[in-house]
Amino acid sequence: MVGDLVGTLMTNLGLEVALRDLGIGLARVNVGDRYILEKLQQESWVLGGEPSGHIICLDRTTTGDGIVSALQVLAELADSHQTDDGRENEKPHEGIANQDEASGQGMFLPARQSLQTVHYS
Repeated sequence: MVGDLVGTLMTNLGLEVALRDLGIGLARVNVGDRYILEKLQQESWVLGGEPSGHIICLDRTTTGDGIVSALQVLAELADSHQTDDGRENEKPHEGIANQDEASGQGMFLPARQSLQTVHYS
């Protein structure tokens, strides 16, 4: 990840503390996607969002897109070989995506390829 995160004035203090413990900063802006996007662009950062669930992955979209955000989380889980509760998964992709028997590839591969081409202007 490049840079810190952008949240709003309504972002939970617990999130800020948890991020700080991980060495990640949180910049707060007024409520609204436009303010989050503005700060991300000013700082050349890539991730910001609101407690409502609008998450901007600036390396993928310029809007708060829930589907893209969900796919990003799933892609990270697949890459990290962890389950959604943080435990190490001894069988990568099992539990978060079934492996295609014929090709031997994880089912998230098409989603990952699609994410590489998603850009809004």
